Amino acid sequence: MQKSIVGTIKAIVPLLVLVLANIITFGDQYAGTATFPWDFLGGYHAQSVGWFLGGGVTSPPTWFPWTSMGFPAFLAIQSGAWYLPLVLLSAFGVTYSIYVATVVQVLHVLFGALGAYALVRRLGVGRAVSLAAALAFHFSAAFYSNQEHVDIVRAVAWLPWILFVLHPHGFRFRWGAVIAAVVLSQMLTSGYPGNLVSTVYGCGFWVLLLASGEGKGRAIYLISVATSVVAGTLMAMPKWLPLILNGSAGLSIEHLPPSPFNITHFLTLVMPYTLDRLPGDLTMRSLWIPLGVIWGIAFADYRSRVFWLGAGLVMLGVVMGMGVRASEHLSHLMPGMLVSRFPLSDWRPLIDVGFIISGCVGWNRFVSRGCSARAVALRSLVASGVVTVILVCASLAGYPVDSLIRPLIAVWVLASFSVGAQWVPGLASGHDRYMSAVKILLIVIVGVEGYWYQTDQTAAWRSPWTREDERVIVGGYLSDYLNSRPSQGQIPTRRPARFVLGATAEAALPQRNSLLYNRCWYAASYCVFSYDNMRMSVPHRNFIAALERAGGDALLHFVSNPQQLAVIPQAGSDQAPDPAGSDAAVIGDASGVSVAFLQYAPDSVLYRVSAVRDTTLVENELWWPGWRMEACNTQGCQSSVATKPTSQSLRSWKVKAGDWTVRLRYAGPSYLPGYLCLGVGLLLALLGGVYARGWHAATDRLVDHLRKRSAKV
Repeated sequence: MQKSIVGTIKAIVPLLVLVLANIITFGDQYAGTATFPWDFLGGYHAQSVGWFLGGGVTSPPTWFPWTSMGFPAFLAIQSGAWYLPLVLLSAFGVTYSIYVATVVQVLHVLFGALGAYALVRRLGVGRAVSLAAALAFHFSAAFYSNQEHVDIVRAVAWLPWILFVLHPHGFRFRWGAVIAAVVLSQMLTSGYPGNLVSTVYGCGFWVLLLASGEGKGRAIYLISVATSVVAGTLMAMPKWLPLILNGSAGLSIEHLPPSPFNITHFLTLVMPYTLDRLPGDLTMRSLWIPLGVIWGIAFADYRSRVFWLGAGLVMLGVVMGMGVRASEHLSHLMPGMLVSRFPLSDWRPLIDVGFIISGCVGWNRFVSRGCSARAVALRSLVASGVVTVILVCASLAGYPVDSLIRPLIAVWVLASFSVGAQWVPGLASGHDRYMSAVKILLIVIVGVEGYWYQTDQTAAWRSPWTREDERVIVGGYLSDYLNSRPSQGQIPTRRPARFVLGATAEAALPQRNSLLYNRCWYAASYCVFSYDNMRMSVPHRNFIAALERAGGDALLHFVSNPQQLAVIPQAGSDQAPDPAGSDAAVIGDASGVSVAFLQYAPDSVLYRVSAVRDTTLVENELWWPGWRMEACNTQGCQSSVATKPTSQSLRSWKVKAGDWTVRLRYAGPSYLPGYLCLGVGLLLALLGGVYARGWHAATDRLVDHLRKRSAKV
């Protein structure tokens, strides 16, 4: 009984330490006095609010009319749609406020740290060193320099859990394959595409190296992994299948030059990332993890398979991120390498996890007395020399002298600790009291170093948040915006005017990513622009280009007006006329043409149109493939036809002379195939788990039988 209690305490203490570290580090965020800056407050949050209030998983929206002139819901890939934590919050009626979003983000850091602890434990490392690994991951660069990027943080948090569930040991349990599939599906649902690509390559290496040591169980292990991967991919299809089914219609990936990732960035393994001379954006140039964990590499057994699991991830991340992505030819040759233009943030998670695994293998050997005192002294000297070289390079690169103080203290502490620990009385005999003190000191060193480094540079991860900040940044209060939303089922007959910052195109375009446009997501109102990341959308790019050309001001005035149509001539320019302050239903050469507004729903519009001649009408709405028009009169309905884009990317269609009821509807890819894939994936994971577990049991029985026969002989 006493042993059971002691074992439970030993299991719980590391978890409590991680919770405490998380609370201390992000205390201001938990208290509601701080949040995360920049993009975190933009589309990441606003789209999540709009998506779940617009229907969520039970009635997923197909078209978002509120911002960016409207766009298909499947393009909101950064909205958190179908991500299980957000689904649960929505199901329990929790308002996804900035505070709730901030806490969810902070909990992802804790979740990732717990994953690192579980992963290193599964690799055979002791509790104390595993706790040091978890603290190192908790203070790793991505959770601080990249906190504005919600999908990057989520991808990083899920990575150690994916490696954990893909370990052979997990598939020996009844629900191993199901858990692996769920974990994979959540990574695919929530992660940034560039991180998804690096994770695929990293997991491929991970599985192949682990499979090489499985012997007779190799085939069963690979089948289990393949089953879980296929099942997890299918379970993520509610998000991705509509985009896949849409194909290239209206889409074109904009290949921008990659953000720099070069040898200079390795200075940030020990140095601050805020130096202006470092290449790249502030959020895309840090590789830092606590030196206290990396130091353990000096004491590793370099013949260990587990060590090379970590070292291989580091090398893979460096080769792919720095080498392959820097080559245009290789980037086109290797699948997925052009998905993202941020190679450092894409491949950094593999590098960090690799360093943590390799370092903890060394520290585990150190605390297990696997190195002689002489070897420890020599290896510590080499480690000190390597870090000193990095510091010299940092000084030559322009780092001020005072920025060298912290890493120099870290080197001195680690060298003194590793060498001095070998001379602690009783250590050689392995006395528990002294060994426990050494382990605790290692945990403290890693935790203090991580906290010191990250709290010294908080611009990228700590931003004050008060009611006044909320009012200034988003132009009002979220609660007021939510209260102003139309009641459920209330559909306007005519769309109100669109909110826009700037009276001219020249004034409006530089502000098109302003957070003030968030109001339209919150209040279900309408905006010309927003930070929705529509780079893939050809119609949106064409619309922006039209605003930059002659006639841009007239176009801006037209689209920001209340719902309106313009009659354009049968021949000549199809540019929208300037409404000149008029909110008439129809403008342009409108003699003999009248329009009545009947309904403006998110994915459908209804008009009554009377025309004395065949007429081409242009709406002050964005065109996108999938919008179709059907005209009906007293004699019946004509076949629906696809609407057409104007040269300014507006939606246009024709009616014949007469009185018509015109219905426009967006017919995008169906969600049903995605839900079917989800069901098939879950079923496959269940069946695959039963199958693999049966084979594992049969293999174990066969091995036991052979051992007994061998013993008799």
